[in-house]
Amino acid sequence: MSVADFQAELARAPEQLYAVAGDERLLVQLPRGNWVGGTIPYLMTDDAGGLTTRERLLVQRLPRDEGAEPKVSIYDAKTIARITQDAPRNGYTMLMIPAFSDVHLAYGKDAPTFRDLFRHPIVGWITGIHLNDLGKEKPKVFNGKTGEVFTDKAIACHVPLPTGKTADVEIVNIFERSDGPDIRFETDGFAVTDCSIDGKRTNFAHWLTENRVDTQLPLVADYNGALINVSIQSVDKDAGRVALYAPVFQGRTYRLAKPVWRDRLPAAQPDDGLLRRRRNRGIA
Repeated sequence: MSVADFQAELARAPEQLYAVAGDERLLVQLPRGNWVGGTIPYLMTDDAGGLTTRERLLVQRLPRDEGAEPKVSIYDAKTIARITQDAPRNGYTMLMIPAFSDVHLAYGKDAPTFRDLFRHPIVGWITGIHLNDLGKEKPKVFNGKTGEVFTDKAIACHVPLPTGKTADVEIVNIFERSDGPDIRFETDGFAVTDCSIDGKRTNFAHWLTENRVDTQLPLVADYNGALINVSIQSVDKDAGRVALYAPVFQGRTYRLAKPVWRDRLPAAQPDDGLLRRRRNRGIA
């Protein structure tokens, strides 16, 4: 959707709630309204599949209970644990977190310990930037109601649903864990140096280089049955340092992903439907 098209839709339906993804240059052009947004030029579309664009927005109309007001909350690393306490009794939360921020690290590490986490559906994305802009720009989140923009805070829109409807979240992950080796890191963070490979201490950058590992494959950790990926950004053999797009954590066991076959994605997708009647499964 173009900026002009979304501006027109906001004018036609100011009561509708939206989540908006796109390049920062587009998001700053949007008027104030009933929307939350986050920067990312890499979009997943129904028609074109993966799309890289600085000219188009991905706009999602968020289903809600028309009789209850959604609540927008801002969190930092110290307050993000409140997200489940602020969530509606029946509904879901649309969450956007700037990549590489302290709140990104805190959420990635501590979310499994949040009170009643698995009773409150949370969806959204880690906001990002074009890879050509690494080191030049920062991922951001936008509060369309107030015009506020943050690089170091997360934005959450807590959305109530009407009686008889519920949100059920599923993860689509085309990657599977390989059979090994087991990789464990000594520190938490977005950059790593030393690690243990099947119990033997070594430098991760050297190990990746010497074993000619395909770094387009992510690391995969098992979080109570949910497979979570950590993609490798760069490997600096001379400095012995590996930069990552998401944090890794001390105490977690990672493995490289298995190579992906082209037909894996359709088989991994859940049934269609954003929201379904209670007792049925869907995606929010």
